[in-house]
Amino acid sequence: MAPCSNPVTAGRAASLVMVVTNNMSKFCSLTPLVPYEHMTSPLDFSGEFDEPQPLEVEIGFGQGEVLVRKALEHPQRNFIGIERHWERIFRTMKTVTRFQSRRSGALRNVRILDVDAVFALEYFFARESIDHLYVLFPCPWPKKKHIHHRLFSTEFLKLLNSRLKAGAAAQIVTDLRPYREWILEQISETGFVCETEDIHPRFETKFERKWRLKGQTTFFEIRLRKISSVHAQEKEFIDVKSYRLGDFDPARFAFEDHKGPVSVIFKDFMFDPQRQRAEVYVLVAEQHLTQHLRVWIIKKDNFWRVCKAEGQMFFPTPGIAQAIDLVYAAATKTVQD
Repeated sequence: MAPCSNPVTAGRAASLVMVVTNNMSKFCSLTPLVPYEHMTSPLDFSGEFDEPQPLEVEIGFGQGEVLVRKALEHPQRNFIGIERHWERIFRTMKTVTRFQSRRSGALRNVRILDVDAVFALEYFFARESIDHLYVLFPCPWPKKKHIHHRLFSTEFLKLLNSRLKAGAAAQIVTDLRPYREWILEQISETGFVCETEDIHPRFETKFERKWRLKGQTTFFEIRLRKISSVHAQEKEFIDVKSYRLGDFDPARFAFEDHKGPVSVIFKDFMFDPQRQRAEVYVLVAEQHLTQHLRVWIIKKDNFWRVCKAEGQMFFPTPGIAQAIDLVYAAATKTVQD
């Protein structure tokens, strides 16, 4: 049986997922996953936790070693982990499930977001809602041509500042000294003061152990403290529209890729003459988010309707709205001379 499905596509259809490994059944609770696909932005996390406690956020929690340890040690605080690798999320949820089964009430203060960190801060976290944020061993993207992928750009630091409470702090630890120096170059006019320190191994994460085995005994820490506020508005999800067409000719349908700040790339087109329904499959890429979208062109009574297909989950962003607009425009052209 396949591992836990991605929550964006599966939601919380069940409270438990069973995974068979080496002929042994193991259960993974989906409770930690935030069901953000059914919420508005920014998210109201108060309903996710038992108590409205101070909120800590870890970006890129890996195997969840630090996230779980801190949550166990500080039950009076709430923790949200952000991660994009599903295998790491799954391993962490198994750890959470194991502790919850052994200790009554354990780790009820942990929640997980399966989404890009920049997108999460833009859409999900309200201004001045985070008490502490930490990132341990982020990918340094060491090649010059990949520097634009690095997380701690000036723009990201301004966004981070806006989501931290007054006087709150962020902690960054890297194994690469040049990456620390690059981050320090980004801090000007972001509302932070910083302290740096060379530290010894102390976190016992997978990546820290990896570097220790290779002989590295010194790591590089940056501590950022917010001393002034930088404004960055929360982004909001939009209402996705549908359209009507008087007529539609599927034989003449042609979709041209759109490239720019928002790119919409054609992947497939199918038409079911029995159901009088066409389905257009496109890829939508915008900033830090790439989504798969299926759009229906379906006959209803005496007209054709262009709308999102049923049975899919996506974030209703401007890119999604633009994709549906482009499908509508392409469908309109099929009956124009």
